[in-house]
Formats: sequence, C-alpha cells, structure tokens
Amino acid sequence: MPTARQVQINQHGEQQITNAFATDLNYEHYTVVSATDDDLPLKWYQCQPVVGKKIVTMVVQVEDEKHISVLWGGNTWAFRQALDEFGVNGAYFEDDSESTNKDGDTKSNRRYFRLLKSVDVSDAEAAAKIKATIEDIFHCLCMKVSIEGSPIVEDSPVSEYIERELKTMRNLHF
Repeated sequence: MPTARQVQINQHGEQQITNAFATDLNYEHYTVVSATDDDLPLKWYQCQPVVGKKIVTMVVQVEDEKHISVLWGGNTWAFRQALDEFGVNGAYFEDDSESTNKDGDTKSNRRYFRLLKSVDVSDAEAAAKIKATIEDIFHCLCMKVSIEGSPIVEDSPVSEYIERELKTMRNLHF
C-alpha cells in the first residue's frame, strides 16, 4: 500500500493561514507551517519549470570503487551564487553534436555544468558535501539522475552510497 504524501502549506509575508483552513480541505495530510520568509523550503525564483528541457539534471560519474564525480546541468542559474560559495565550480564541456544557425554556419555545442570532482564516498565528510549540495543549495529540488562511467562494483563504498544515500532521496529520479 502506498504511503500518504504529507503536504506542507507554508505561510509567508503577512498571510495568516489557520489550521481550520487545512481541516476544510478534502485531503487529510495537510500541515500548516507558520514560517518566516527565511524558512520557506524554496526561496523566491528558485522554483523550476514543470515542462521544458532546462530542468536540473544530476550526472553521477563512477570513477572507481571509492570515488565519484557529480555534475549538475540544466537550469542551475538561480543557484549560481550559492553554488559558488559552497565550492561547486562550473565549467563548459563540449557536446559531440553540432548545430546550424539560420545563416548556415555550423558550430559545436557547449554545455555548462556544475561539478564536484573525485569525491571519496568512503569519507563521511566528503560524501556529506554531495547531500548538502542537494538539500541546502538546491533545496531538495526534483532532479533527473543518470549514472555513467565505470561499472559499479557490488558492495563497494560507491554502491552503498548510491543505494543508501542517493536512491532514498525522494527528489532524485533515477
């Protein structure tokens, strides 16, 4: 049986939402949270579009039994300052495809990614930086996740980290 989804209604600004409002709704799992603007799960302009090709994607590149690199691509512009302050650097990578503009000129495509390179997931502090980036910087934003690179060795630190930490996060979609 599927578990019920909890829905939080966060009030902000001068809004006054009472628990009576939540009890009048048909769904029984609403929770009204009295919060200040600083406590909202998503800040202004950090909501992602529900359609389009510019959703945030997360690429986990397996390097060996202990190390992974994590790349975030897509619509990361709203998070640029927080990512810079947290030490998640950005870089352009060449895409294999070429595009043709209206004048008939061809050019190679470049894609912008944010990158945490060679993270040792057997080190709890280093591995926590990946989770902190997802939770504290991206505010648990829903992301499409792909795993690339070397094959994952069963019962390795990388395998355990992906299964125990990443795949249990509801906002990551593998």
